[in-house]
Amino acid sequence: MAQPKIRLFLRHYQSKKDYESSIPIGRPISNSSAYIVGKHGELNPIGVYGELWLSGDGVARGYLNRPALTKEKFIENPFVRGERLYKSGDIARWLPDGTIEFLGRVDHQLKIRGLRIEIEEIERKLLRHHAVKEAVVLVKENEQLDKYLIAYLTAHKLEKSNLKEYLQDSLPDYMIPSYIKEVSSIPLTANGKVDRRSLPEVTNQDLIQGEYKAPENKEEEKLVKIWQEVLGINEIGTEDNFFELGGNSISFVQLLSKIREYFKAGIGLDSLYTNATIKSMAKLIRNEESSFIVGEEDLHLLNGKKDHNIFAFPPIGGFGMVYNGMANLMDTHSLYAFDFINSDNRIDQYIELIRMVQPEPPYQLLGYSAGGNLAFEITAEMERQGLEVSYIILLDSYPIEGATLNKADTTNLYDNIIKEAKTNPAYQKYLERDYFKEEIIKKIKLYSDYVNNLVNHHIIDTTIHFIQAQNDEHYVKDELSLPKWDEFTKKDVLNYQGYGNHGDMLSEPYLERNMEVINQILTSLQMKALNTK
Repeated sequence: MAQPKIRLFLRHYQSKKDYESSIPIGRPISNSSAYIVGKHGELNPIGVYGELWLSGDGVARGYLNRPALTKEKFIENPFVRGERLYKSGDIARWLPDGTIEFLGRVDHQLKIRGLRIEIEEIERKLLRHHAVKEAVVLVKENEQLDKYLIAYLTAHKLEKSNLKEYLQDSLPDYMIPSYIKEVSSIPLTANGKVDRRSLPEVTNQDLIQGEYKAPENKEEEKLVKIWQEVLGINEIGTEDNFFELGGNSISFVQLLSKIREYFKAGIGLDSLYTNATIKSMAKLIRNEESSFIVGEEDLHLLNGKKDHNIFAFPPIGGFGMVYNGMANLMDTHSLYAFDFINSDNRIDQYIELIRMVQPEPPYQLLGYSAGGNLAFEITAEMERQGLEVSYIILLDSYPIEGATLNKADTTNLYDNIIKEAKTNPAYQKYLERDYFKEEIIKKIKLYSDYVNNLVNHHIIDTTIHFIQAQNDEHYVKDELSLPKWDEFTKKDVLNYQGYGNHGDMLSEPYLERNMEVINQILTSLQMKALNTK
């Protein structure tokens, strides 16, 4: 017995529907139960993917002659005393109608550039292409330990440029393989599984570049030369994608630094994620597209367009880029991140930008550290204007009840923040480049002055979801004396335990666990809103 035999689901189909991702696997049958859990064994809400655990009469006793694997996969049921359950290793989620949708395998789910990908989803898409007969997608690492995707195919009259366009129609850029390698057959082991070790190595000839497009103006010509220098590749077309050509976080910073040096133009730090071709970057430089989204450089869309929006305000560093990792892990909402706006009427400017993206309420706001105080002030003003804010999420942000620092204290605070920023993973790699260092230090100074003169005195009519950092030695003694948000809202303050100390909440390994908390909040609120309609 190589695999436990488990049949715990029932599903009836009335038509042969071609599901793009996967077919829902139904509901548990009688005398069986299903649990979908997060990384730490907690139950996930409806709509949130997790590992599928199974219990009931259909669960086998274990693997034949494999005691170690049996011990790992068959455990005591933490939800029902006296029962055993099976950890399936499948990624699934509950749907609102009570059925379960299968996504893929836990061991096939990984991240590239901080973004979650699902190998089986890419393979399914490749197999739907008319020229592809077999497809296997692998993840490998280069010398800088950056991951990239390789697709091995058996195919008939395959054109890479057409395949790339086909994949771009339904897959995000980070899930498109960097290399396409055609092989005569997919090697198999004696057990009939793919023999990954026997697959050939790839070369630059296997890069999934589209049809070559030559530069058409001086900006594109110079960008080609800069890309060649940074990436070490000779032939680069104006529609080739920076990351598909092997670009990574290190070369990303190098590229932006060289663009700044040559063009005297400060393209935003997130621009390569949304304008990752030479043609689109040249347009930015020529100011034909003066913004990344709505016409203002202080607001950035950090992930794809989704049905719901959340607007995030920066911590004391002043740049929305710190939410990049959060955006990559956000399941249900488009994350729009603000930079700190250096203007006396910044609150009105923030509201104007929010309404340009989303004209009608209700709105959802988020802030980490000082960004939470800024989100609170914006909520108060939006309510004064009759605009509903349904909730705000605050990450270890506490009310400011009075500004007490004098000028000397302000200087000391500013110096301390700069020191902390230099060791903060969210800023460290940017402070290594002179241009970004100057911009970040400038923002920190301006933001520090604003916070030092801020007093949160409003009482809002909005629910606050407060996520508290784990204590560290700097915060333990002051925790009891910190003011709470309960006195600042007419509605509820819901408290959650976060992960990592204050300065680490947006950095790995704590970011992913904090995002599990945030995604559960967002999903539960979304389901609640649907049920009240």
